[in-house]
Amino acid sequence: MMSEKPPIFIAGQKPMEALGVALDAASFDWMVEQYPDIAAAIEQSLARGATPAQVKRFVLAKTGRLELALRCEQCARHAARE
Repeated sequence: MMSEKPPIFIAGQKPMEALGVALDAASFDWMVEQYPDIAAAIEQSLARGATPAQVKRFVLAKTGRLELALRCEQCARHAARE
């Protein structure tokens, strides 16, 4: 007799949505600890109408650092949810 496995996602939720939310939260926490001025600027940009994708493009254009740009986008997605 096989035991029933719990569902890996909640009905109506994308299968990896919870993981994406957790990764975004981790990036937000990292940014606040490592670069608090950038985290604050991201929140200000969002308050003025920027999207997380726009934050990523701006950081990439200004710095040429893809990893930082992606981390900023994740941070912005988390901040936009809060």
